[in-house]
Amino acid sequence: MVTGRGQRLAAPLAALVVVAGLVLVPLSRPASAAGVAGYELLAAHSGKALDVAGAAGNDGAGVIQWPVNGQTNQRWVPLPFGDAFVFVNANSYKVLDVAGGSTQDGAPIIQWGWNGGANQLWRLTPVGSDHAVFINANSGKALDVAGASTADGAGAIQWTWNGAANQLWKGVAVGGPATTPGPTYLRGIDVSNWQGAVDWPAVKASGRVFAFAKASEGVDYVDPTMAQNRRGMAAAGLTLRGLYHYAHPGLNTPAQEAQHFLSTVGPLASGEVPVLDLEVEGGPDVGSWAAQWLGAVQQATGRRPLLYSNAYYLSNTATASLTQYPLWVATWGVNDGTVPASPPDIGRWDHWTFWQYTSKASVPGVTGQCDASLFAGSMADLAALG
Repeated sequence: MVTGRGQRLAAPLAALVVVAGLVLVPLSRPASAAGVAGYELLAAHSGKALDVAGAAGNDGAGVIQWPVNGQTNQRWVPLPFGDAFVFVNANSYKVLDVAGGSTQDGAPIIQWGWNGGANQLWRLTPVGSDHAVFINANSGKALDVAGASTADGAGAIQWTWNGAANQLWKGVAVGGPATTPGPTYLRGIDVSNWQGAVDWPAVKASGRVFAFAKASEGVDYVDPTMAQNRRGMAAAGLTLRGLYHYAHPGLNTPAQEAQHFLSTVGPLASGEVPVLDLEVEGGPDVGSWAAQWLGAVQQATGRRPLLYSNAYYLSNTATASLTQYPLWVATWGVNDGTVPASPPDIGRWDHWTFWQYTSKASVPGVTGQCDASLFAGSMADLAALG
C-alpha cells in the first residue's frame, strides 16, 4: 500500500479514462470550466455541497460544506485510478486530499495538486440506492463533515466509518439526474495459507466488504489457516465470507470431494457461502463433475454455491448445467493490481457475479500481495448470497 504525500502510484493522471457519461478532464484549465461535466457531492445529513472554501485555487485550500450554488468550486470530476478514484475540482484542477497524508481521525480535507499519493485516492462503497461512503485509500477512513454539523462552512475531515449520515454522500450530475458517483462494484479479497496471518479489521477498514478463504483441497487437504481466517472474517463484520474448495476432478469423484469439503467446514453460519474452485485437470466430463459437487453441497448446506474459474478453462468446459450457479470469474489482464479496462469473458453466463481482477493487490492487513475481486451488485445483493 502506498502511503503519504509524495509517494507515487504507477500510472499518470493523464492516462485515465472517465467514468461512463463524464468528459475526460485535462490537467490544464479549459477555456470555460463551466463546461466541464462532473458532480455536486451532497452530504446526506445537511444537503449541502462539498465546496473549496472561497473558490480558492491554491494548494492547501480547505474543503467545507456550503449550500449548493452552482459554482464550479462545488463541482468534482471522478477519474478512475485502479480500484479507486481521484476527485478533481472543476474550478482549481486540484484534487481531494487528506492533509499531509495523515491517517488520524479528524485530519482535514484539502485540495492539492495531483502527486500520486494514496491520500488522494478514494474508494466508493454504495449505501442504499443513492448514497456512497468515500474511503481514503491511504488511511481507510471515511470522508466526513466534522461533528455532523449542518452549518455553512463546516469543515470536511476524515473519520473512522461509523454509519452516520454525515459520512454519506450523494452525487448530483451537473446537467443530469441525481446519481451516486463512481462504480456500483463492492470490493473484496481471497486468501489462503500463502498469505499467513491476516489482520481482518484492517482489511475491513480499507473498504473491503467480502472475502474468501481456502478451506480444503482434493479429498484430504485442509488449509491450516482456514479456521483462523473464518473466525477473523466473521469478527471483522465482513458482509459475505466465502469458504472455497480447490477441486481435482481428474483424481477423485465429486462425491468424495464434496464430502471432504462438508466435513471440513461443518455447518455454515449466516453470511457464509460455499465455493467450488475449478481450474485444473480439465476434460470433457468436468462440467458434469462440477455440477454434481455443486448440487451435493447445495443440498447439504441449503446455500447455493459459487463457481470460481477462469475464462479459458470455462471455454473448454461443458457449462450448460453450471450457469444456474453464480459465477466468480478470474480475468487479470496485465495483472498489475489495477482493474482491467475490458470486462471478463463469461461464456454462457448472463453476467459475472464476482470478478477476480488481479492476483497482485496490496491490501492493508495482508502481508505481501493477494487476489482481489469486485462484486456486481448492492450490499443487499451481497448479503443475500450468504
